[in-house]
Parts: sequence; structure tokens; C-alpha cells
Amino acid sequence: MTKFDTLIAVMITATWGFNFSLLKVSTVLHDPWLVAFMRFFLCAVPFCFFVPKPNLPWHKLALYGSLFGGAFWGMVNLGIVLGVSAGMASLLVQFTAFSSVVLGVIYFKESFGLSKKIGCSVALMSVLSMLLIADGSVSIFGVCAILFAAVACSLSNVVLKELKTDNLLSLLVYGCGFASMALLVICVFTGALDNISSSLLSQSDLFYFAILFQAYIGTLLTYWLWNGLICKYELTQVVPMCLLVPVFGMAASSVFFDETIGVFKLAACALLIVGLVIIFFGTNIYLWLANSKQSRNNANS
Repeated sequence: MTKFDTLIAVMITATWGFNFSLLKVSTVLHDPWLVAFMRFFLCAVPFCFFVPKPNLPWHKLALYGSLFGGAFWGMVNLGIVLGVSAGMASLLVQFTAFSSVVLGVIYFKESFGLSKKIGCSVALMSVLSMLLIADGSVSIFGVCAILFAAVACSLSNVVLKELKTDNLLSLLVYGCGFASMALLVICVFTGALDNISSSLLSQSDLFYFAILFQAYIGTLLTYWLWNGLICKYELTQVVPMCLLVPVFGMAASSVFFDETIGVFKLAACALLIVGLVIIFFGTNIYLWLANSKQSRNNANS
């Protein structure tokens, strides 16, 4: 990637990392399902009135939006409420890469070579080790919710790949519209709408800043820019930049919530990142090492 696009990618990942702290703020102050509904409703309205609908069937837009907004971010919010810290949430969401590989093998019949098998095994070990963290930043139910969210995100990527559309902003706007509908139904059944008027009127300016930031910066702007990079470059050049998200997420959580980052937590984080690096670059690393060894042997002979 060019230096400018690399800078854009770093800024996007920094925004996403910081966004997890704002998720923590907003879900502490209000119901997680209602927070998710407000976020995606603001992403869709009023933009859906002047952004043209993508040339896609309504049911596919509904499926993408429900998976991306409802299942993915709704469950991330729930996981944070259930006890996962903002920093750990930003790390656990990277499980999406692991589940994406598995879904790619199952759905698209993609190859599942040795490097992917090793990388997935290491990544899975890291997630299991996170369940042993006992500093109050992780809960079993919260981890399960975010892992479910990661799988939902992978499924939304499968749907996105099947849609094959170039109008990504339009897809995002209308997808967020369907996401807000799905989340509204959940809000009705969970009682999140009870006394909503008085509850919202009593919220602080920080709550509304968090919601607006999540909607317009953390979703519309960053995903529009990110999708542009995905279309411009190969996936192997862009997707690994997501490894920076937990770095920024942990840093922000440490600053705003005094989250302790101990040795065990750092080891679990490092294990996950190593697993993802093996998944994305394992074959290239092996070839580089083999070529280096061959070059040394030729030089010595």
C-alpha cells in the first residue's frame, strides 16, 4: 500500500480500538441492545432518503444488515455488559479471522493448508487461555457472547462476498437500516424500550457523544474507507492491519478505565496475534526461511 493509504488504515484501526472504550461507556449508561439500535438507526436515517438503494434484493440486504449490525455489534455490546473489558473485547473480536478461515473452507471450499491449521490451533489456544484470566476483565458468558459476535461478523463477510457489489456506501446505509430493525425487535422483547423517553433525557453529554461517534465515525466513515482499501488492494495487504485494533483498544482501555495489562494477559494477546500472523503469512514465512537457508548453503558450498 502507499504511505498515505497505510496511514489511513492505521487511523481506521486506531478509531476502532478507541471505539471499544466508547462502547463500554455507552453500555454502562444504557441497555446494550438499545445502544446498538441507536447506533445503526443513526447510520441509516436520514441517509437512506437520498442515498440510492444498491441493486440488490431486499432479503439479501436484510440478511447482511441483521448479521453485521444485529448479531455482530449487538452481541459485542452484550459481551461488554456481561463483564468483558473494552480492551479484551477489541482483542476477542479478532477471532473473526479464525472463524472466517473455517467458513471459507466450508462455504467456498478454500484450501486449508498446514499454516492455516497451525495458525487456527494457536489462535484457539489463546482464546481458551483468556478464559483463565481472573483480573475482572473477562467473564465466561461475556467471552461466549463476543465469540458468537465474531462468527456473525464472519458470516456477514461471506454474505458481502456473495453480493459482489461496488456501491459499498449504499450497502452500508441500507444494511444498517435493516440492522436497526432487527435490533428494535430485540429491544421490544427484552424490555429495553421501557421508560425510554425519561431514560434518554436523563443521559449525560458523554453518552450522546459516544453514540454519535460510534454511528458516524466508528461505522459509516471508517467502514466506507476500509471497504475502499479492500477494493483497491489485495486482502492479504489490508486485513492484517486489523491486528493493530487490540493494540489501540488495550491502550485506550488502560487510559480510560485503568485496565491492568498483566503478563498472563499479554501472553494470551501475543498468542492470538501469532496465530493470526501464521494464518495470513505462514506460507510466505516458510518460503522465506527455506530460501534463506538455501542461499546460505549455496554460499558455503
